[in-house]
Amino acid sequence: MKLEGALVTAANLSLEHLGHSGSTEPESVVLALTHAFPLLSDGVRRDLNYDALVMIMIQAMISREGYQNGHFLEPINVEVKQTTGNMFDWSAHSSSFVQLQRVAAKPFVSSMGPLSRLIAHAVENLRDPRRILEVRDHLTAFSENLFTLWQRNKLSEVDPSEETTFLTPETLRVTFPALWQLLKATMFAVVVVLRAIIGRTLIDPILSSKVLAPATASHALVTLQHLYFISSRLGANAFSAYTFVNMTSIDILSRYPLEARDFLRKIHPSQAGHIPAHPLLRNLDLFYLNTSEHFTLALSPADSDSLIITTASPYLNPNANAHLLEIFEAAHSATLAVLAAPQNADLTAKVIPFYVESLFNSFPKNLSPASSALRSKH
Repeated sequence: MKLEGALVTAANLSLEHLGHSGSTEPESVVLALTHAFPLLSDGVRRDLNYDALVMIMIQAMISREGYQNGHFLEPINVEVKQTTGNMFDWSAHSSSFVQLQRVAAKPFVSSMGPLSRLIAHAVENLRDPRRILEVRDHLTAFSENLFTLWQRNKLSEVDPSEETTFLTPETLRVTFPALWQLLKATMFAVVVVLRAIIGRTLIDPILSSKVLAPATASHALVTLQHLYFISSRLGANAFSAYTFVNMTSIDILSRYPLEARDFLRKIHPSQAGHIPAHPLLRNLDLFYLNTSEHFTLALSPADSDSLIITTASPYLNPNANAHLLEIFEAAHSATLAVLAAPQNADLTAKVIPFYVESLFNSFPKNLSPASSALRSKH
């Protein structure tokens, strides 16, 4: 108990003297606590100064010693070469792959599981709720930067269903899996912290206010949208923390119709009404359709038409590419959610002839038997 207390005392004193001459580097405090925290008793844990610690840990997670704000993706794009046969090659001997391995081996990155859980625990125990808003904003900015850098990468141009066709064997076997392992770890870490933020939002009297609650829910969903190019590969339902953040944020935001509408306008696809050529933009459409269907009861008929039906319509075309099966099913589900909303009787009368014709013409090529059965039941 003396050893535990001394460690916490030393950490708190170091946090008070950050920036002073001869003070301990903040990363050292974070690294020590990351490894020692699982061994500390609950009573000692409560004595940590989480308000001073949490932003230092977030910086350790996403900045120089952690995920470098996603900048490990930039050199990869330079060294991905297009070979004969329109294939992309990213060599295991390239300097960008060596750099990726170095990032993955960094002390904070290699222990990101314990670090993200420590950050989540800090969020749950912060005395000042405004600190949670800072953490929220940093995660949103980080996820946006990661998405933007991935969008600029040549590898993002390859649809997951066509990777074996457009990636060289070495890329498929060595470099690409290593990249996705790092990206998956990044997504898991962010979602673990988001789960704590949303959990705290549910119970904190300040964070659950009508001003802050919908804003935090919107931020969480935008962060999930930025990370969807990663999570969609895993199947989001396989990760309970992701499901909690996603569904709870939707539930919170659904209580505020105006904020829900503004959120959907914010993430509304830029090419709504058309199927985009870039796989990453189609991935955003998939997230949008899967998310928007949950807000149909909170939307007016006009908003449901412009924000959901317009976006879903191109994917209801039975002659579209069968590789887009998952998006087809999301489009059908979103459309049915609009038609089922009681305030949309007139809109349903206008849409349903087109929809029924599309539904029958799409089976079985663009709709699986299981999903068709579910829709018939609905």
